[in-house]
Amino acid sequence: MNQVIEEVATQHQVIACITQFKSAWRLLSEAVEQAEMRGAVLRIIVCHNLISSGSREDFTHFFRKFRHAAYQTCREHDIRLIIETLDCGSREASEVERLMQEQKTDLLILSDAPPDTVLARWLPARTERLKKTQVCPVLLVR
Repeated sequence: MNQVIEEVATQHQVIACITQFKSAWRLLSEAVEQAEMRGAVLRIIVCHNLISSGSREDFTHFFRKFRHAAYQTCREHDIRLIIETLDCGSREASEVERLMQEQKTDLLILSDAPPDTVLARWLPARTERLKKTQVCPVLLVR
C-alpha cells in the first residue's frame, strides 16, 4: 500500500470531487479530459453525502455504474485512476487540501454544487488561499 501511495506522490494528479449525482457524469468527462491533457493520474473522490441524498441502494447502484464507467474510460485513455470515498466534512476538506499540497496536484475539479456540504462550503474560502499559495487551479463544473 505504501508503495502505491509513494508512486502516486511522484506523479502529477488531477483531483475531482463529486458532491452531487447530477453533475457526476459531466465532472467525470471533464476530469478525464484534463488528466489526459496533463498526463496525470486521476483521483476521484466521491462524497458520502450522496448516500444521504437517496437510499443506500441508489448510492450503491450509482457508485458501481460510475466506477465501472470511470475505469473503462480511463483505460481507453491510458489514465491511471484512483477512486475513493470521503464524508466531506471539515476533516475531509482538510484531507483534500493535504493531498493537493503533498502530491503534485495540477488541478482540483469540483462540481458547482449548492453549499449543502462542508466541502462545497469550503471552496470559496479555500479558493482564494489556493490562488495565493499557487497550490493548483480550481475548475468548477456545472
